[in-house]
Amino acid sequence: GNDYAHYVVAIVEEEVIGHCGMWIVLDECHITNVAVRKHMRGNGIGEALMKEAITLCREKEVRLMTLEVRMSNITAQNLYRKLGFQDGGIRKNYYTDDHEDGLVMWVEFK
Repeated sequence: GNDYAHYVVAIVEEEVIGHCGMWIVLDECHITNVAVRKHMRGNGIGEALMKEAITLCREKEVRLMTLEVRMSNITAQNLYRKLGFQDGGIRKNYYTDDHEDGLVMWVEFK
């Protein structure tokens, strides 16, 4: 196993409908992916997953959380900003499938 990898999973009626993956190393967390099944989007599941991830990070005394999000994914960007994330910069051609730029976002916990 990987001692750094952690996952928060949303399950409804024994079906996995969403997950949030993260790596926690020392006092930093990097969100590796957040996904919600298409037919379940728009129900607050992504927000609930992120809030649970933040709770886990606070319990583990994480001080900085980072992630990348597609420049075109305005919905996710707005969610992350709502949760306290700030824009940190742009990674050019970050996504290997279509070379879309990735927006780096971060939040620091006090």
